[in-house]
Amino acid sequence: MKFNNLIMTGLIWAGSDPKTLTRDVVGGKGFNLLRLYQFAQQTGLFEVPNFFIVPVGTERKPDEGLTFDFKYAEQAYNKLTNPVIARSSSPLEDGVKASFAGMFRSIPDLNNYKSLTVALYDIIESAWLIEVANYAEKMEVDITEDMAIIVQEQVTNALEKGVIQLEENKAVTEAIDSNGRSSHNETEYAFLDEFLPKGFKLEIKPGDKPRGWLSEGESHHAVYCARKAKEGLGLDGVVQVEFLLAPQQLPKFVQIRQLPKVKPYAYQLDMQIPDDVPYIESEICNGIAGETVLPAYVTTSKSGLRTLLVHVGHADIIGAGDRIDERADDFLQNSKLAQNPDYQTFCSALGYEMMTDESVMHYFNDQWKRGNDLFDEYVLVCDRLDETFAGMANLTKNKKAIITCNDAMQTSHAMTVARDLGIPAMGVEGDMRDINHFFYQVETGDTVHMKSDGKKAVAYIQKKRTSNPYKK
Repeated sequence: MKFNNLIMTGLIWAGSDPKTLTRDVVGGKGFNLLRLYQFAQQTGLFEVPNFFIVPVGTERKPDEGLTFDFKYAEQAYNKLTNPVIARSSSPLEDGVKASFAGMFRSIPDLNNYKSLTVALYDIIESAWLIEVANYAEKMEVDITEDMAIIVQEQVTNALEKGVIQLEENKAVTEAIDSNGRSSHNETEYAFLDEFLPKGFKLEIKPGDKPRGWLSEGESHHAVYCARKAKEGLGLDGVVQVEFLLAPQQLPKFVQIRQLPKVKPYAYQLDMQIPDDVPYIESEICNGIAGETVLPAYVTTSKSGLRTLLVHVGHADIIGAGDRIDERADDFLQNSKLAQNPDYQTFCSALGYEMMTDESVMHYFNDQWKRGNDLFDEYVLVCDRLDETFAGMANLTKNKKAIITCNDAMQTSHAMTVARDLGIPAMGVEGDMRDINHFFYQVETGDTVHMKSDGKKAVAYIQKKRTSNPYKK
């Protein structure tokens, strides 16, 4: 559906010529989306869900709050199919110097115009978040409070959604399926060129019997299309494409961004690990090469703690089980994490009845801020990096390296921002039921040696702590 039959003064719709617009008007994300939509229309390789853009133009007056004329936005909204997602598009986003990935708000599952207007104000307000200003200062980017907003049809029938990261010789695809299972796959371009010859185009046959699974060919075709989009838009370096896949349908792309360039890999880095020490190694890392020897600050996330409690036999704390199972005794007796102050505080907070996500967040925020008081610099060791609410990634400001030990996603916003800042980050997909897992054996105050050549990273406990830093 196109919007050329609407009089939408001040709004920009899918199909508008991006050559007549700039990032200052539609924001970085919106500008790339317009180009992506145009390429999809020209080639027919993939689809971009319908959208319109509320351009930069919102004012914030000290005595009046936010002011904006949504006169024509409702007309445009009524031409879209519910639900819709409202997404930020700051002129700062997806820039060549800084990505600002995940810094601003995006709000999904909007089913009426009233909820959309509330979302628009929330997104505009996110331009003034303190973490945005701090990140801009670190990246030496001039801050702006301008904000455009993308309003786009939300894909509801996808069996898989995620990010394709296009690197020099391969593509990394990280996705979550409709059952919540995550996956990490790498595709060499040499294989892709052989599997899908030049000029290949996926044929969708209307008479095909519907199926509830994705074929290997459909997944490879999504990578093929992402690569073609990168070439067609003239992007270089590392590029990320956000996608959604459904069986027997063309892939749907909703964002494309070129990541800022980083230092080349340090191929000569010695990646040896001493014998008989707890360690981890992984090829899930953010491309930043470096070597760090610092004390560890070990903490847990809000988003991952519930899963962690199930793994260690304490599902009863969150009401997901009637009793402690046999794994709990092993965890309490043999895991260092069981005595971790952050873990204990967070478990107590989650154990309170009738507490909402918002009401427990101050426990997490306070502990993460307290972690900065322990060390001037540290290696952040966690199960995953929270990207919601205030965000662990923003509050653990003294970190010089990051180790995530569960649900590691190379293409996550947190990993991408760490890449922008030049902070080496690695992720490990280990068995969180194994009591010998590195995450269960490392303590806050242990000296951790982390090394990354940009493609592979290792970390190990170089020296156990001699005192408890929380008791100083």
